[in-house]
Amino acid sequence: MPNAKVCMINFAISALSLILISPDRIEAQKLDGLKTVAESSEFTATSTSKEVEEYVQTCVDAAEHVTRYDWGKTVDGKTMVSAVIANPKYEMGKKDDRAVVFLLGNIHSGECAGKEGLLMLLRELAANPKHELLKNLVIIIAPNYNADGNDKMEKTNRPGQKGPTKGMGVRPNNMGLDLNRDFIKLESPEARNLIAYFNKVDPEVFIDCHTTNGSVHQYGLTYDIPHNPASPAPIRKYLRGKMMPAVTQAVEKNHGYLSFYYGNFNRDRTRWTTYGYQPRYSTEYFGMRGGLGILSEAYSYASYKDRIMVSRGFVLECMNFVSANHKEIKNMVSVERALFAKLAKEKPSNVNLPLAARVSAFDEKYKIAGYDGKDKKDYEVEFWGKYTPTNARSLPYAYTFPAKLESIAKQLERHGAKVVQATADMDVTAEVYTIAEVNQSRRAFQKHRMMSVSADVGVEKHLIRKGDFVVHTSQPLGRLVAYMLEPESADGLVTWNFLDEQVEKGKKHVIVRIPKSFELATEPFKSNSK
Repeated sequence: MPNAKVCMINFAISALSLILISPDRIEAQKLDGLKTVAESSEFTATSTSKEVEEYVQTCVDAAEHVTRYDWGKTVDGKTMVSAVIANPKYEMGKKDDRAVVFLLGNIHSGECAGKEGLLMLLRELAANPKHELLKNLVIIIAPNYNADGNDKMEKTNRPGQKGPTKGMGVRPNNMGLDLNRDFIKLESPEARNLIAYFNKVDPEVFIDCHTTNGSVHQYGLTYDIPHNPASPAPIRKYLRGKMMPAVTQAVEKNHGYLSFYYGNFNRDRTRWTTYGYQPRYSTEYFGMRGGLGILSEAYSYASYKDRIMVSRGFVLECMNFVSANHKEIKNMVSVERALFAKLAKEKPSNVNLPLAARVSAFDEKYKIAGYDGKDKKDYEVEFWGKYTPTNARSLPYAYTFPAKLESIAKQLERHGAKVVQATADMDVTAEVYTIAEVNQSRRAFQKHRMMSVSADVGVEKHLIRKGDFVVHTSQPLGRLVAYMLEPESADGLVTWNFLDEQVEKGKKHVIVRIPKSFELATEPFKSNSK
């Protein structure tokens, strides 16, 4: 039988050791041994929605500085789960000196590397409440956006992609929609939930994680920034001139992967061309909201493990940059929004709003790291990544449309725009469009026959009736509002068939521009729409 005195000494040592272990280490120990499905399967599998939810909950239970926030349901009723990492804790909707970074995974659920990489980052951040990033950032991780598509796992999905060999999900949601084409029309519950989340937390930075299966090249990951010339030029300049060069260097230095702007070769490898500029895409949409939108595209021909690790590394280096420059970034976003609102209120005609654009080459040529057969080879190419306007209109002070178009008011409200209704009749001088040409696609795209119009504008008296809707452009989302309401916009509400019954060649357009300041009695419109 052990000596009583020895037992007492051992007990005292054990008790003392518990006291000496810091709370941070205790928190980290709770996550010791936690692995993602990708890690535990030796990078042959990806997590189901249930496994994602359980993993997030494990991190939340282990770490006081991690909060779970469920932000809606999918088409099939699956929970859309996220983790909010902040120390001290973040109060949603409250002003905060830290920059808010929103990380999204699995918008296309066959492209699952981003999901797994984000879960790894969640674990690392949860294990360390004093993590350097948490000094300046609030980090929101929503790893499994397309949860329904995620669980339709088959080995035959995403042919040509290297793993996971046990299968992966599908691209569309359970309405058959591509969620990365739904950022204007918001037809899916997933998209409506995401935009409601944006409206609640108003992030400065948004990173959307994908996997590309395009051209063969040497980059572990390609990335991109907003192209739309209607989005704030200073933010696009900052991303292209300062942030992304620094992130590119850090990803290679700290993680060993080459990276470059997203693109694909043409047949003879003389051009490298990016994707579209329309805000139907996530990062383009976020740019139109006045924030820093970043696309991450891991390389599908790399190994599954490499795709996960480069996705993790890229997102981490983006956050390192944002943390180091958080005051500058927060100020830039705030100033740009305030300046736009000020001009929209005081001198709206001085604001030129591009409505359509075409892609062209940057002035300088670039070397793209590709292959000639199995041999590495750099190709000097024209980089077609610059979008220049082909059509533009000056910004009006406000838009107005009849009370019968409540569906339009609801759609603007879903995006977070402020809409009011007239409480009295009033005559105003207005700019009224007459539809000159109407073109509608023969084939459906995302279940829509896309529409484009050209229009002539004339100045005339217009009666705003009691109950009519009024939308001022001098608001934080004024740029997005105008882009959606202009009939000639390349990706507005006319494009997506919201106004088919109202659009007719030779007829006046139902949405009217009010070019100058006016005083009108109004009340807020609140539909409580979802």
